[in-house]
Amino acid sequence: MSMEYEYHEEETPNVAGCNTQDCHRGAVEDFNYNFAQVEVEALMEDLFTALQQRGVIDSEGSVVSGKYPEAEAGAYFNYKFIEEDRSHGIHNTQYTKALLYSSLAELGVPAPVASR
Repeated sequence: MSMEYEYHEEETPNVAGCNTQDCHRGAVEDFNYNFAQVEVEALMEDLFTALQQRGVIDSEGSVVSGKYPEAEAGAYFNYKFIEEDRSHGIHNTQYTKALLYSSLAELGVPAPVASR
């Protein structure tokens, strides 16, 4: 499944499936539906920073060799799981956000108040 396709030499979001069978009643025009991708990106940045501060990942996002407590290991797994999905949270928004909020909480990082 491709998230975008080229139309007249321009990348166009492939939202046809989102608008079928009354899933979103034709309301999806791009993948930042209800600003979900903006929120997920902000949470991913917070988690990246927290993992980097704890020495779990380097500035490039690669894991630093070592043995980590369960909270750090789980947060790193969740970070990579979401990053490698490449949908920026739009495939399963509620689950993605739950993983990010949970990971940040386990690391003792307060989540943004506006998103709770």
